[in-house]
Amino acid sequence: MNDLYVSYAHWLIRWRWLVLPVVLALAVWAAAGNQYRAFSNDYRVFFDAQNPDLLAHEMMERTYVAADVISFVIKPQDGTDMFTPDHLRSIQELTELAWQIPFVVRVDSLSNYQHTAAEGDDLLVDDLIPEGVEFTPERIAEIRRIAMAEPQLFRRAISEDGTATSVVATLEVPEEGVNMQTVIVPKVDEIQNSFREAHPDLRLSTTGQLMMSLWFFRVTQSDLSTLFPIMILILAVSMALLLRSFLASGVAIVTVLLSVLSAMGLWFYLGVKLTPASGSVAVIIVTVAVADAIHLLVTIGKEMGAGKSRREAIVESIRINMEPVALTSLTTAIGFLSLNFSDAPPFRDLGNIAATGAVLAWILSVVLLPALVAVLPMRPRIGKGFEQAALFGFVERVVQRPKAVLLGVFGVAIVLGSSIPFVAINDRFVEFLSRDIPFRQDADYISDNLPGIYDVAFSLSSGEEGGIADPEYLAHLDRFATWLQEQPEIVHVSQFGTVMKRLNRSMNGDDEAYYRLPEDRELAAQYLLLYEMSLPYGLDLNNQINVPKSATRVMATMDNITSTQMKQVKWRAEAWMAENLPEEMYGAGSGTTIIFAFLTQRNLSSMMIGTAIAIVLISLCLVAALRSVKLGMLSLIPNFLPPVIAFGIWTTIVGEIGLYAAMVTATSLGLIVDFTVHFLSKYLRARREQGSDVEAAIHYAFQTVGSALWISAAVLIVGFSVLAWSDFAINANLGMFVALTVAVALVVDFLVLPSLLLLVDKEKAPDAATGPAPAQ
Repeated sequence: MNDLYVSYAHWLIRWRWLVLPVVLALAVWAAAGNQYRAFSNDYRVFFDAQNPDLLAHEMMERTYVAADVISFVIKPQDGTDMFTPDHLRSIQELTELAWQIPFVVRVDSLSNYQHTAAEGDDLLVDDLIPEGVEFTPERIAEIRRIAMAEPQLFRRAISEDGTATSVVATLEVPEEGVNMQTVIVPKVDEIQNSFREAHPDLRLSTTGQLMMSLWFFRVTQSDLSTLFPIMILILAVSMALLLRSFLASGVAIVTVLLSVLSAMGLWFYLGVKLTPASGSVAVIIVTVAVADAIHLLVTIGKEMGAGKSRREAIVESIRINMEPVALTSLTTAIGFLSLNFSDAPPFRDLGNIAATGAVLAWILSVVLLPALVAVLPMRPRIGKGFEQAALFGFVERVVQRPKAVLLGVFGVAIVLGSSIPFVAINDRFVEFLSRDIPFRQDADYISDNLPGIYDVAFSLSSGEEGGIADPEYLAHLDRFATWLQEQPEIVHVSQFGTVMKRLNRSMNGDDEAYYRLPEDRELAAQYLLLYEMSLPYGLDLNNQINVPKSATRVMATMDNITSTQMKQVKWRAEAWMAENLPEEMYGAGSGTTIIFAFLTQRNLSSMMIGTAIAIVLISLCLVAALRSVKLGMLSLIPNFLPPVIAFGIWTTIVGEIGLYAAMVTATSLGLIVDFTVHFLSKYLRARREQGSDVEAAIHYAFQTVGSALWISAAVLIVGFSVLAWSDFAINANLGMFVALTVAVALVVDFLVLPSLLLLVDKEKAPDAATGPAPAQ
C-alpha cells in the first residue's frame, strides 16, 4: 500500500492546480446548502413519533385541552400581599392582555375564576373579581377568603402566603404553518413590556411549554452565533502556537471550515432542521476535523525540519498517515452513527451530520490540505522541543515499571467504576437551560414563590357516557385525589370532584355542611348541566372532563423534585389505582414532565445497543487495519478504560447524569481510538519495517507521533470545553464530559498501551528486509 500512497501523493502534487478549484467548487456547492438552514423549537422534537410516553401525552391533549401554555406570575417587589386594590386590578389587566395572544383559547386567573354562590333557588356563577367591582375592605376580605379556601386556587393560582398569583393562557397552535417567532412571541413580549412599565412595583415572571420552546430556539441560535466563532478563534491561535506556523494554522482552519459547512449544508439540502441538541454539531465537527489536519501538518513540519523539501515532506506525510487517518475517521464516523439508536431524534441528526463531517474532514485533509501546502510558501518549524524531552522522560519511566503502571491504572478504574451504579439520573426539563437564561430565572423564581411547575395528569374513565356524574365514580375519584394530596412530593391536586362539591354546597344555600359529593346521579348531572350553561366562553370544563362526559382528568402538581422522584410518583399512583379502583378507571400518568423524566432512561437503554454495535464494528476495523487479532483485541483495553474512569470521576464529583450521558461513549469512542491507532501504526512500522524490539518500537512511536497526539488531544479538550459555555445544559455537560474522557484517554493510552505491549507482544520482530509490509 505504501507505493500506492506515494504514487497518489506525487499525482496530487503534480495536478494540484486542477485539484484545488475542483475540490473547492464541490465544497462551496455543498456549503451553499446552509442557505436552507432551519430551526425547530418544539420540545416534542426530543421524542420519537412512536415514543409511548409522547403518544400518551398527545392522547391526553386530544381528550382534554392542549398543554401549550404561557404562565405569567405576578409578585410585588416588596413581598407585600396581592390582596390590595391596585394589585387586584393588575390581575384583571393581565388577564385581559393574555386574551390578546394569538391562538389563545383559555385564560385562567384569580380574577376570572368562576365562583359559584346561591341566590335564593338560583345558582349564581360570576368572576371572583368582576369587572368594575368596588374594592372595599369588606369585598377584598371576601375575595381573599374565597381564594385561600378554594382548593382549585390555593397553592395553584395563589401562593400559600398570598404574595404571588398566576395568569395562565392556554393556546392551540396549529402544528404547521405558524412561525412562533413572528406570530406569538412579539405579542408576548409586548404584553410583558407594557405590564412591567405600568406596574414597576410588581415582578412579572413568564414560563410554560411555549416559552420553553421559544428559549430552546434562541439558545440554538446563540450557540451557533457565539460558540462556533469562539471555537474557530481558539483553534486558530492554539494551532499557530503549537504548530509554530500561522500558514499551517490557516490551512487547517480552511480545511476544518469547509468540512463543517459542507457537512451541514448537505443535510440542510435534505430538509434536516437544527434543534438545541444538534445545534452544537458545528463545534463538534470542528474539533474532530482538526485532528486529521494536525497529524498531517505535524509530520510535514517534522520532515521539513529534518531537511526534506516541502514536496518530499508532503509525500512522506501522506505515506505514513493515510491509513491511520482514514481508520480514525472511520471509527469516529461509526461512533457518531451509533447515535441513530438514540430514542431522541435530535441526537440522530447530530450523529448523522457529525459522521458526515468526519468523513468529509478526512477527504479534505488528504486532498485539499496537501494541495494547499504544496502551493503556499509554508515553513512550519516543528523540531525537538521541550515536549520531546518530556515525552522521552515519560516513556523511560513507563517501560521500566509496566506491571506497576497497569496495576495502578486498573486499580483506579476499578475504584472509580464501582461508583457508577450509584449515579442518579435527573432530567428536569427546566434545567436544560442555564441559570443565565431569563426563562430559567423566571422558572426558578416561580418555583420558589408559587410551588409546583411540574405536573402529572391522569385520565380516569367511568366506562360509560355521562358516567362522571355517578356518585360511585365520584367517590373513587375523590379517594384517588386524596391519596395524591397525601404524597410528600405533591403540592396541589386539581380534580373534577372539587367542582361537584362546590356545586352541591351552592345548590344547598351555600351551607358548608353540603360541601360533599352529591349522592344522587340525576341530581349531580343536573348540577353539572346548570353550571356549564352558566360558564362564559373560554372557561368551560374541557380542561377537566371529556366531551362524552365519560372521563375526567386529575392534575397533580409536584414540588421541585428530581426526575427519578417524578417517575416514582407516577409508578406509585398507577399501582394505587390498579389496587384500589375499578379496572376501567385506571389511567397511566402523563404530561410534559413525565415524557422528559423518562427520556434519559429510554435513551440509555437504546444507546446500549448502539454502543455495543459500534464497539464490535470498531474492534473489527482495528483488527483488520493492524493485521493482528492479538494487537487488535489488545487495543480495546486502552479504548474502553477511559469512559469507565471518566464516568467514575463524573459520578464522584457531580453525582448525577442526564440525557447527555447516553451520548458520551458514542461521541468519544471514535476520538479515543484515534490515539491508539496512530500510536500502534507507528509502533508496528518500527517493528515490521525497521526490525526494532518492543522497547525501541515504543520509543519510535512516541518520537514520531507523541507530539501530534498530545496536540490533537489538547485541541479536542479545548474544543469540547467550549461547549461548556453553551446555555443549553445538555450540550454544556456533553462537552465537559467528552473533554474529560479525552483527557483521561490520552493519559491511559500513554500509560497502558506501552505497558501492555511490553508484557504481551513477545514475538520477535521480523527482519526489516523481509518482514511483512507495515500497517500504518
